[in-house]
Amino acid sequence: MTHANEDPGNIDLDIDIAVEVESTAPPGLVWKVLWDLDRYSEWNPECVEARWLDGASAPAAGTQFSGRNEWNGRTWTVTCHIVECAPPTFVRWTVEDPAFPSSTWSYSITPTSTGCTIRERFIHGPGNSGIRNMIRSNPDTPEVIIAARTQMLNDNMLNGLRALAHLAEAAPLESS
Repeated sequence: MTHANEDPGNIDLDIDIAVEVESTAPPGLVWKVLWDLDRYSEWNPECVEARWLDGASAPAAGTQFSGRNEWNGRTWTVTCHIVECAPPTFVRWTVEDPAFPSSTWSYSITPTSTGCTIRERFIHGPGNSGIRNMIRSNPDTPEVIIAARTQMLNDNMLNGLRALAHLAEAAPLESS
């Protein structure tokens, strides 16, 4: 973590967050809701719109989608690159440059005797990001910025997974 007297241009951010929830929905149904990009904003507190790019219509390694996000009065759009995909149990994507991403996200859906466990993970960096830019603009308060964003990410991820589970549980079984 950077401190006030360090160069804010070389910010070391060690943010790695994972949350999980239990769902009574089968993994295939959770996967289907997760990748219905037209409904992304129904369960994701930060991403207000998502769409497939370059003719893609489903997740697979090498496909891309864009996400329009809103947080703290800011709106931005990012390109996401799916780097690993094993339907209906695992997906990982990078945000922006796949070789030097601003973040990496993943979802794992593990079958249980009553449905599944849904796990979401966020890893910051190593590339440039909004939080790095905020710290550069406010170099005297990096710890406050990092703590606030980390808490918001954790809360949004947990609330998002709960909403995703609820939507999957409410979906007709024939949709799986």
